[in-house]
Amino acid sequence: MEPVSNAPPLVSVVIPTYNRGDLLAAALDSVFAQTYPRVEVIVVDDGSTDDTPEVVRPYLDRLIYLRQANGGLSSARNAGMRRASGEYMALMDSDDLCEPERLALEVAYLERHPDAVLCSTDFSAFDGTVVRERSHIASYYGAFKQAADGAASIYPEAGRLDPEEVPWLRGRGLASVRTYSGPVYERLVWGNFIHPPTVLVRRAVFEKVGGFDETIPYVADYDWFLRASRLGPVGYLDTSLLKYRYSPDQMSSDRHTAKIAYGNIAIINKLRAADPTFFAAHRAEFRRRLGGCYRSAANALAESNRARALADLARSAAHGALGGQALRILAKLMLPRFVVEWRRRGLTTAGHERDP
Repeated sequence: MEPVSNAPPLVSVVIPTYNRGDLLAAALDSVFAQTYPRVEVIVVDDGSTDDTPEVVRPYLDRLIYLRQANGGLSSARNAGMRRASGEYMALMDSDDLCEPERLALEVAYLERHPDAVLCSTDFSAFDGTVVRERSHIASYYGAFKQAADGAASIYPEAGRLDPEEVPWLRGRGLASVRTYSGPVYERLVWGNFIHPPTVLVRRAVFEKVGGFDETIPYVADYDWFLRASRLGPVGYLDTSLLKYRYSPDQMSSDRHTAKIAYGNIAIINKLRAADPTFFAAHRAEFRRRLGGCYRSAANALAESNRARALADLARSAAHGALGGQALRILAKLMLPRFVVEWRRRGLTTAGHERDP
């Protein structure tokens, strides 16, 4: 295998941010600490009202700073990717941290696999200063958790990437990385397993697929991965190259469950229009999935918006999503609020009493 060129292509790292002034500097420092030599950093401030401009100021000679009215994550990502000039574009969140070899390994992978549209990686997870898990993808994504052989059950082809063959990594004593690749569109339809802030994608793919759907505010990255994966193989590096930060107000937190469910419903309906043959061949599976999404939304809204929760539960039942969970949600909707609160407090107290 021939080593990659000694004139590495430019990588544009797009970092949307909104009121993350307390965390943004650490994220930027992790990008500027990359072993990869040609990096363009684009920060898109999506209407922050905190001290984000002051945090960015010391970095202005090293990055492109775009400020816009608040339009959501997809709007900010699109603005950054339109501004990017790199051959490759890396997604990054402003509260996460890159491992130093992230871009170097991902570029090396895509350079060696010219048919791959994008690649992603495993990631660790931390909360404050506490590391939750060094390999977190199986805990975060059901597709990995349910796969008997992990990535090998999802991606049809396996390989190795030797850092010693990469000019900008040679001599660092890094172990070889197991890689996986192949067409994953039909597997991806049933649930996402590509972690957005680990993704490196070819600029040409973004230009062909178009931007993130700004009408789907919470899971637009999943919709985008579905569209991109129809173009060709997807790669995966089986090593943690990102530190994923948990915080109570992030977009993937429990309080956004209903919006995520509605986003998935929108994606399924988009897929019905974009790929009617596949949808028709799996109509029963899609019906069950839609039912599960409506049930998830009903459960999330049961205490804050009972009328809408009841309507969603009815839609869930119409799609065949019946059973014990639906009955528990119905009971929550029918019982007086003080009974629900009393029962929750009782369960919480009982749970504490069982703790060692």
